[in-house]
Amino acid sequence: LKDALIDHVSNKSNWKLFTNVAITEKIEVDGVEFNAKIDTGNSGYNSIDAPDLKVNDAKHTATFTFNGKKVTKPIVSRIRIKRGGVTKEEMRPIVTMDVKFADREYTNIKFSLSDRSHMEYKVLIGLRFLRQTGMQVDPKDMVAGEDGTTKESGMNEEKAQASPKDKSTGLPKKPVS
Repeated sequence: LKDALIDHVSNKSNWKLFTNVAITEKIEVDGVEFNAKIDTGNSGYNSIDAPDLKVNDAKHTATFTFNGKKVTKPIVSRIRIKRGGVTKEEMRPIVTMDVKFADREYTNIKFSLSDRSHMEYKVLIGLRFLRQTGMQVDPKDMVAGEDGTTKESGMNEEKAQASPKDKSTGLPKKPVS
């Protein structure tokens, strides 16, 4: 028994603390509605489709096409992205956008910009946003799909819990960890 326990603990594939969950939800970003992928495996910033992205390092701005129009936004930071299976890292600009999600409004939410035109979902919402807003995904409301993916099974919006909000930003006074 002792040897079996040591073998189990020594095997890194058994070290996973939780399962990543990806579902889709309607979300509004800067007044435009999207069907967004909510991805608990994405611990970084949200990401939004930004075709024709041009970065002006001198002015610290990013210009991209958003809802068929050219938009220029100030770059608030940058993030280094390393995707699974890809050895080359990508540096993406971060801009802020206003979000309406689950009947709540949030201002100055950070999004990394990338060309997601080849992706099914033009908006990816990550774990950081879920934590900042106090949103929780109830695993009892999730079911495994026939194709191996995890899907929503009639999630009740009333179950979403949130912390008290700061009136100026719409974010919780204390981030949820």
